[in-house]
Amino acid sequence: MSLPPQAASLPGDNARGLSPSVRRVTFDDIPSSQPAGPHSQRSGGWGIVGAAIFSGILALAGLWYWVQVLAPERDEAAWRAADRARTIAAYDRYITVQPSGRHVGEARARRAALAQAATLAANAAPQPSAASTQGDATPASPPPANTPVSPPSPNAAAPPVADQPGQVAQASPVEVAANTTPAQPVAPQPTPATPPPNPTPAPQTAPPSPPPPATLVPRSNLPPALTDSAISQAAASAAPATWRLATAVFNGATTPGFTDQQTDFMTELGRLSASKLQLSPLSGAEALASTAARSEVSDKPGLIAWHSPALLWQRPEFAIYAGSVPFGLTPTEHVRWMRAEGARFLEEAYAALGKPVRAIPCGVAGGPGAWFRKEVRSPSDFNNLRVYGPPLLTQTLQKLGARPVSLASSSEVQGALSRLDAVFWVTPLTDIFVTRQRTLPVYHYPGIHNPAYMFDLLIGPATWNAMSEAQQQLVDQTCRRNLDKWATAFPATQNDALNRIRSQRTVVRPFTRPIREALQKAVNEVLSEESTKTPHIINVLQSYNRFRR
Repeated sequence: MSLPPQAASLPGDNARGLSPSVRRVTFDDIPSSQPAGPHSQRSGGWGIVGAAIFSGILALAGLWYWVQVLAPERDEAAWRAADRARTIAAYDRYITVQPSGRHVGEARARRAALAQAATLAANAAPQPSAASTQGDATPASPPPANTPVSPPSPNAAAPPVADQPGQVAQASPVEVAANTTPAQPVAPQPTPATPPPNPTPAPQTAPPSPPPPATLVPRSNLPPALTDSAISQAAASAAPATWRLATAVFNGATTPGFTDQQTDFMTELGRLSASKLQLSPLSGAEALASTAARSEVSDKPGLIAWHSPALLWQRPEFAIYAGSVPFGLTPTEHVRWMRAEGARFLEEAYAALGKPVRAIPCGVAGGPGAWFRKEVRSPSDFNNLRVYGPPLLTQTLQKLGARPVSLASSSEVQGALSRLDAVFWVTPLTDIFVTRQRTLPVYHYPGIHNPAYMFDLLIGPATWNAMSEAQQQLVDQTCRRNLDKWATAFPATQNDALNRIRSQRTVVRPFTRPIREALQKAVNEVLSEESTKTPHIINVLQSYNRFRR
């Protein structure tokens, strides 16, 4: 099944978002369609035809009210009841009552997680030892020598009778009965020289089973904003804590508009928590490779990572979460999508990789443009152009004849500049471009390849579940405020980046309209092709496109 994404309106020659004025925006709004069209003109008479039309309007209004108001309200009420109970039976009841409900997918995921946790808990219960299960087979101790023995029945097997010391003879049951006086105790007989029986083994305690792994159910959406008084109450009740922080992106670099977002988050967390919650960054030998941060966070308690889905952008769905969709959501739009639906998809995608984590959107930026060896003014100028950039963009440029260059990592860009004609970077303000004289002399904007660049805070199940509710609230609210700050500041930081590039005697030009039109058409084709490759991405694209202008 192919899914043609919505076509986004193209900006003019002056790129969208380059105005130096900053407008305060609200990022919690979910866009809704606005009815458009001319007002219906009144019909002539109020006869039978008018009554029928009026009745039809009432019927349509009732249907609309059911579909848009009553049905969603019932669905949300049923979901809230299931979410409060958090049991397998509650999620089964929701799926049965609301088979087409908005939260059916999440209900099934949570039910599966609970069932898995129950299975792991059952397997972890202590099992009876082998000695206790075989208690009936333990040989009984022999009776004392002077204990009277009743005569055996004629049908019973007879014990051996010794004729002489050291010899054992076999006798029939009849002979044993004839030579035994029932009223007299049987005299002790010499026992054969046989080795003593093995002592009864002591019961062995089974080794304790390892505890089941901590579970983490993806959240349906991000928690809402708290008032200042609620944040103060959370800070007052939260216990002090310090967690280790691994930096998975821009580690050790200084990039304005990018690396300072992590510092801002750490500062704001200390401020909101009255200095109770602190983060201790890993450094030196403790530092983790960017590719290992997600796995380490999931496995090690007390470790948190400053991360980006862009590290996994070889998977198309993670390129969408990161904001690496050509002509996609701007930073403010990306924040809205994440808070409404995107964060749930993101956590489900991490869990599908086998390492569930709490992924909290915590920072956002965007790339203003790309570096070129020469100006490009028409779509044909991309023919045979050697380019490096995100996968969705390079697939798009291939449709215009470009030749993508593969590198093991972005750290190899500097050494590969001699064989590159264009570099679509997540940020232009790096040492590679702005501290070397005219490395690539042309810069084209806007940043069609990476209109947004999202950072997420990764917290493993053991670390998150060990936090108190107040600590969790403070972490969530700190990330929320960091997002608001940087999404609002994006237009100004974009202008600052372009001004700094101009100061390097670089040719700065906007992409021409023919290029934007050709790229937009190619992007739609690529996204339509990608939507058929995995069952998960089609739902992600449908949600993503609902938030595009």
